[in-house]
Amino acid sequence: MKNEKSTLTKGELTNFRPLTGGVFLSSELTLLQKLIMADIISVQLNGEQYFKGSSKLADELSMSKRTIQTNFQQLQKKNIIRTKVVHTAGMMSRRYAEVIDLNRWVTSEEEEEFKNW
Repeated sequence: MKNEKSTLTKGELTNFRPLTGGVFLSSELTLLQKLIMADIISVQLNGEQYFKGSSKLADELSMSKRTIQTNFQQLQKKNIIRTKVVHTAGMMSRRYAEVIDLNRWVTSEEEEEFKNW
């Protein structure tokens, strides 16, 4: 973790979503991976693509960018998430992440409850 003192503003508290039962109860995920999964799932349930970069997430969690990158890579190696590069005309390419088998991690009841959280 970074050494400087971390303080959250009211706006930042809304950045993190609740953990679904499948994510929370998983013994194969570390706590950090559970937070990453919750963040991705919350965006994915709203029909959006998760474009948050490692630097931004590292700042939000007061961790190093490398720690976040390593955990994204571990989730990819476990075939839990995948990342894709999106090329757009006249813009820089962007990478987004998505949970591969959303039904494994989110029940239909949770999906309805967490939409538009």
